[in-house]
Amino acid sequence: MDALDVEQDIQLERSAPALLADLGKSLGPFLTRSGHVRRNVRVADTDRLVNLLEPFQELPQLLDPHLKTFVPLLAGTFIECLQTPPKNPANTHLLIPLTKAICKLLYTFCKVRGEKVIVQFLSTETSHLELLLSALEKGNQDTGQTLSKAWSWEERYVTLLWLSQLLLVPFDLASISSQGTEDIVELHIPNFVCPPNVPAITLRVISLAIRFLSSSGKERDAAKILLVRLATRPDMRQVGVLSALVKWALSCLNPTLTLQSSPYHYIGILSFLAGMLHSSIGTPNMLQYLSAIFNVTRDQDDLPTTILDVINKSALSRIFVIKIFRAIALLELSNPHLTDLDRVQALIGDLLEYLEDSATPVRLAASKALSIITLKLDSDMASQVVDVVLDTFQGTYRTEKGISNISDVKPFQWHGLVLTFSHLLYRRSIPPGSLAPVLNALRLALSFEKRTSPSATSTGTNVRDAANFGIWALARRYQTAELEDIHLESIDDPTKVQLALQTLAIDLIISGLLDPAGNVRRGSSAALQELIGRNPEKIHKGIKVVQLIDYHAIALRSRAVGEVAIEAAALSDAYYHGLLQALMGWRGLKDTDATARGVAASAVGKVVWARRLRTQDPWPEYQETLNHTLERMKSLSIRDSDERHGLILCLAAVISPFTKQTLHTPSSAQNDTVITVLETTDKAISYVSDSWSTIRNQHLIAEATSQLFMATNGLLSLDNIDTNLPARLISGQLEAIDKFISIGGSSANIISDAIADLLKLIEQSKMDMLIKQYVYNSKMLPKSRKASRNGAYLHTILKIFPLASFHQKSIITTIQEIWTEDRDTDTRVEILRCLGTSHIIHTDLDSIFNLVEEGLDDFTTNAQGDVGSKVRIEAAKVVRAIWETADMPVTKLRIRNRLCGKILRTAADKLDKVRQQGQHSLLLDQFVLRHPQSCNIC
Repeated sequence: MDALDVEQDIQLERSAPALLADLGKSLGPFLTRSGHVRRNVRVADTDRLVNLLEPFQELPQLLDPHLKTFVPLLAGTFIECLQTPPKNPANTHLLIPLTKAICKLLYTFCKVRGEKVIVQFLSTETSHLELLLSALEKGNQDTGQTLSKAWSWEERYVTLLWLSQLLLVPFDLASISSQGTEDIVELHIPNFVCPPNVPAITLRVISLAIRFLSSSGKERDAAKILLVRLATRPDMRQVGVLSALVKWALSCLNPTLTLQSSPYHYIGILSFLAGMLHSSIGTPNMLQYLSAIFNVTRDQDDLPTTILDVINKSALSRIFVIKIFRAIALLELSNPHLTDLDRVQALIGDLLEYLEDSATPVRLAASKALSIITLKLDSDMASQVVDVVLDTFQGTYRTEKGISNISDVKPFQWHGLVLTFSHLLYRRSIPPGSLAPVLNALRLALSFEKRTSPSATSTGTNVRDAANFGIWALARRYQTAELEDIHLESIDDPTKVQLALQTLAIDLIISGLLDPAGNVRRGSSAALQELIGRNPEKIHKGIKVVQLIDYHAIALRSRAVGEVAIEAAALSDAYYHGLLQALMGWRGLKDTDATARGVAASAVGKVVWARRLRTQDPWPEYQETLNHTLERMKSLSIRDSDERHGLILCLAAVISPFTKQTLHTPSSAQNDTVITVLETTDKAISYVSDSWSTIRNQHLIAEATSQLFMATNGLLSLDNIDTNLPARLISGQLEAIDKFISIGGSSANIISDAIADLLKLIEQSKMDMLIKQYVYNSKMLPKSRKASRNGAYLHTILKIFPLASFHQKSIITTIQEIWTEDRDTDTRVEILRCLGTSHIIHTDLDSIFNLVEEGLDDFTTNAQGDVGSKVRIEAAKVVRAIWETADMPVTKLRIRNRLCGKILRTAADKLDKVRQQGQHSLLLDQFVLRHPQSCNIC
């Protein structure tokens, strides 16, 4: 049920000082030796330093105080290495050049903290421009390059990024161009028309940037930044570099029937255009090219095969197209002379289509672009955009009898639409008067879940996560006065109208406690904290709710559902009804995970039972809960096996505490409730028995129904029940048990417990007949069949051993015969597992000693390996159980003489699991630990 949800942020906060201290202590010796810069370093040392930085991706801000130390040190050493390069750098599987190792570390810093932060700590010395440019050219020559001298992608990425930072120098590039290189720099770039009077250093930068703009790796990002930075320099605009680069990019994207280069080349060009447009917002630099860019990136529908048709198969290219659309719209809207909005409207229509893209980053980019554009529109047109998004959302589902039917919803489309709502709220693009329908949409999205099949993964997690963001943005951007008068319709009953703030708080409580996804629970917790923190007086017991549904308290789902939800339900009737209804839904009893359904059923039982303490007359509501659960179970179809299992577990969990209290403190006021409980159980048993042949997952239903038996059976011994219900219930249970006992596996333990519990309620003659039947069936089962197919007979005859005073010898003989005749490993494992909890080890220890000894000596091997190890593990557990229950010194001496040698051998077994169980058994006998030589190891 609980995914491996270790709280990494907490662990990182604790370990960060040690990691940073280790990094600071290691960097010096890593870079230098005896005061001189190293030429080569070990790969293992480099990887160790990288691994010290990787964990900080969880909390990158922890690095901030140390960046001013680490980054300049690495950058300075990198420059020093470039100034005196080694003649024959090493590049083997053990050693790499120091420059490569430094760039691996700098790239890791960029990955963890972000390149925009890291470049601020790089040197801006103008002299480094020529050095880095020459080194990049030399390390990436097309011919005559040995493997040891060829640069890695990390070196290219860091150097290109550094060059882009150096281009911020306020001097004209012509003043720092290399002397004597003007005549030897030639550009061989198709379709690029170089303007006159361009400095040589500019040509060299253009050549390298365009080359790496076609890369499939991270170099492309750095090359794009470098090229945009170069083109937007004032001196480069004056000589025509910006115009030449934009025209070259447009010429490469002209519609053609075939691709002239790899798709990565065109993706790089799109990223360059997006960067140019974004950097020119607020300036007239790109206004003259908007029409051409708009046409070349959008209007290519007249050809059967175009460049964009091919490269748009990449999600990355679609993201850059969206960024281009966003920048075009913003530049158009910033133009004071704009009179025609047709182009902006067309772009908004395209962005709306991208909201249902199959790639999550594309939907995110489209929703963000729509919200930014909407913010720049006038109020009327902005309202139209919101209405279109809202109408699209409402058109994706049907409303039947006041209940939303979302069976036909496309999860991708909903995710894009909900993200758009969230970004619009974050930028306060929706007026307060139009919030109600948007909030209803977010509420519906917060409870959205869809699976294509019972075993399929969830497709609703990102939708619910986006809804959390939307509610958080609402609380963050809107004032209490704007929200307190908003009323929302109930999702289940449109005739009910509720205050928005309190309703959103209830929804977030439910999501934060019950959602299967940990990131959604934490997102709901964060949104709830923001909502209550900014509107504390408008939410019932808001401070207690925030303290209870803490970010860390709901990290594990089992704790959130089994503990925190019960405490939250006790705070308010509204919270109780909301949580109870949600626990009965897909986040609880309908969950696809059987363990999660069990936890949810237990939570329902505790919540319902705790309710009685807050009500003067709790029993009518308690009876109503039982009747509602039973009627809901009867209405299920054949394939609703998960919900059927959850509802039966729910009945057992609700009835169990009532039975315990009734037996402990009987009261005539509870007689009607006792009758209701027995009638509900009787009807549930009849339902299971009548539909048994069509029920799926019979082992789960048998297990849940057995728990219901044990929860109710205590009431059958009450004297004040005048009806024939007890006899009918016992008869119904016996009929059901006949079906269940043939089921084995993990359910056999609970089924056998229910049988042993039931036999205490029937008359002796009937019990003797049943015991004989169970023993007989155990003997007559075909041999060499796996224990999982032997049903629950083995478990049952051992658990009823104390009741079978006239059949104990027969039971022991049966077990010994099965052990001797059926040498199947799984059968022996099952027998030993049953013996560990059986009464036999107290009263008839001698009769099973040989079974335990043979189990400890089982070294059976087959194609699967040492399968006998499973038998040795269970035998060691039986030894532990025997020793713990032995209370006479004579008994302990006999156990020690017969078993301690074998246990010592088991404690030294080569297999970890076997050795662990052997050591656990050995620790119980302090005499053997002090005198191991006293044991006869055989």
